[in-house]
Amino acid sequence: MRATVIFLVSAASLAAQNPGVKIVNLTRAGSTDFQVGDSFEVFISGMPNQPISVRTSRNYGRTDWGPFIDRTDATGQWSTRGKFDKVDFGGWDEAWTVGGQLANPVVGFGVAAPCLPGKQGMIWTSGPNVATQCETASGTQSFVTPSS
Repeated sequence: MRATVIFLVSAASLAAQNPGVKIVNLTRAGSTDFQVGDSFEVFISGMPNQPISVRTSRNYGRTDWGPFIDRTDATGQWSTRGKFDKVDFGGWDEAWTVGGQLANPVVGFGVAAPCLPGKQGMIWTSGPNVATQCETASGTQSFVTPSS
C-alpha cells in the first residue's frame, strides 16, 4: 500500500511539471478543424500560479511572441474563449508556455473559409500566401492570408 501512495504522488507531481494545451472548436463540437466564424476555447494546465505566454507562427514564418497573458489559477488551470474572424484565415502554429516551460503539444491548425459545399470557388496561391473566393452563407466572399 505504501508503494502505491508514493507512486500516485510522483505521477501527479510529474504531470503538473509538464504543462499541456488543448484547443477545442465550440461551434462545431468534435470537429478538429476550424473555419472563419467558429468559436474556440483554449485550455492550459500546468503548475499553479504560473505565467502564461504564447508564440504564434502564421503562414510559414510570420512569428510573434505574445506578452504575458495571464497566470494559471491555484489548481494550475487556465482557459479563454474567442472567435475566428476573417483576418485569422490561414495556417497557425502556437507554442504556449507555462512558467517558462513549453506546453505540449505545439498546436498546429488551419482556419478555413466557410465555403458552402458544392458551390463554386477559386483558390490562388503565391508562395506561402493563399487567397480563396467562394460562396458562403453570407454570399460570395474573399479570404486572404496576410502577406509575409
